[in-house]
Amino acid sequence: MRKGIIPSILLFVSFMIMALSFISCKGLWKHSDIDSAFVRQVITDVVSVRYSSPSRDSAMIKYYSGGGELIWISAGGAKRQATFIHFLRDLKRHGIRPELLGLNNILDAERNWRRCEPNESDHRNLCAARLEYLLTRTYLCYVNGLQYGFVNPAPIYNNLYEDLSAYPDTVAPPANRRKKMFHLFNIPLKHPTIKFDLEMLEGIKSHPIQTLSDIQPRTLYYKKLQTELILSHDRRKSECLCANLERARWKFRQLMGKRYVYVNTAAFMLKAVDLVKDTLFEMKICCGSFQHKSPMLTSALTYFELNPTWKIPPKIIRKEMIPAFVRDSSYFCRNNIRVFDKEGHQLNSRRINWSKFLKGGIPFRLIQDSGEASDLGRIIFRFPNPFSVYLHDTSSRGTFGREERGVSHGCIRLQRPLDLAYFVLGYPKEEKMDRIRLSTGQEPQTEEGKKIKENGLNMGRRFYGFNAIPLFIDYRTVYLAANHSLVYCNDHYGFDKPLDKAINHLKY
Repeated sequence: MRKGIIPSILLFVSFMIMALSFISCKGLWKHSDIDSAFVRQVITDVVSVRYSSPSRDSAMIKYYSGGGELIWISAGGAKRQATFIHFLRDLKRHGIRPELLGLNNILDAERNWRRCEPNESDHRNLCAARLEYLLTRTYLCYVNGLQYGFVNPAPIYNNLYEDLSAYPDTVAPPANRRKKMFHLFNIPLKHPTIKFDLEMLEGIKSHPIQTLSDIQPRTLYYKKLQTELILSHDRRKSECLCANLERARWKFRQLMGKRYVYVNTAAFMLKAVDLVKDTLFEMKICCGSFQHKSPMLTSALTYFELNPTWKIPPKIIRKEMIPAFVRDSSYFCRNNIRVFDKEGHQLNSRRINWSKFLKGGIPFRLIQDSGEASDLGRIIFRFPNPFSVYLHDTSSRGTFGREERGVSHGCIRLQRPLDLAYFVLGYPKEEKMDRIRLSTGQEPQTEEGKKIKENGLNMGRRFYGFNAIPLFIDYRTVYLAANHSLVYCNDHYGFDKPLDKAINHLKY
């Protein structure tokens, strides 16, 4: 726990303590007069019926069924209420409207509680139970949301078209294509645990100000987003900031470690970070088009391949390769594409009636040979993922000059793939890099490399392995640049809107 406390909070609490001293004596008897066992039982029963959150609701049941002390309807409870409500009202700084977490219900329950008469014991106990329940439930929603995010992104981005079709200004695909991008989010996230929630309940009892202060996100990126939100008077900009504040609250299960590669498809940018050497380099990328969005995922890089061949996916064969061949029968030959049957025998593409396979299954394999004209370029970084997307070089170098670089079928094309190879290999000697340069058709930079070139180098496929480097492919429409300034990106995938919609329809 942090020992430092925000001065404004201290002033606020001091004021609240003085204000509470003026509360009428009518309410002083209430805490000791309440049937605590009844309140705990009511809360346990209600949570059991309304069970919706494994960690929060299980923690509440465990706490109250185990005879836990009432948190808000007890000695010191008024101070805890005042402190928490102050923090709850301040949720707007985090891009969340306080009423979405039940602020108005709490204030209404608190008023009803104060109006109870001494001779209305049953009504008084029910009012106490309702107030205790609402405060505890909202408090756990609050701390869980700030620590782990208020919205689960998986249901949003794995049912994307259903959500996007609700917006008139968002291009939605025809009904028969709505399942095309069904799964776009594959980042395992951390979630609240029962242990965490029970610790938060103990914390609010013993050190309410410190507990609520410590739970606030404090990264530089988050603070800058908050400052921008406070100063913003533009609705669209505010919505963008709210979406990215929520993304900043998500916690990836995969740790970044001291060396990692981070791709932001919203910014068309890759950065490789080495915290040991305190270095960072960035490069432009091209990613999936709107129709073929690049997914969000975490994985690890462990090897790369030089001069790769490309086994063309059936969907691309059907939608792009066959129409191109029908228009120009030299298309396969010009692009170094060979056709094989299932047994691996090479076939003459001109003797196949390709029109038959525009809609049905394709009993052939199409492979593009390696080389300068290959769509994969001269180097590819493969990694485990369910989308069959990779990081790779490209023969279409001109696309890096565009501002909008959503051009691929989902893979990430690299502006400077050899720089990434140098990074993942742990900064090898230039002689080793020269072998890679020569294998990819580039000139050597060392005397030894020049000798190797004179003697001739096998330009075939080569594999280079290295220690695993964590990889993150993410989407943030506001990011922190190397100079610590915020940079805004176009929401070219339309990912902000469904997230903002979910934020504005929170169900606590």
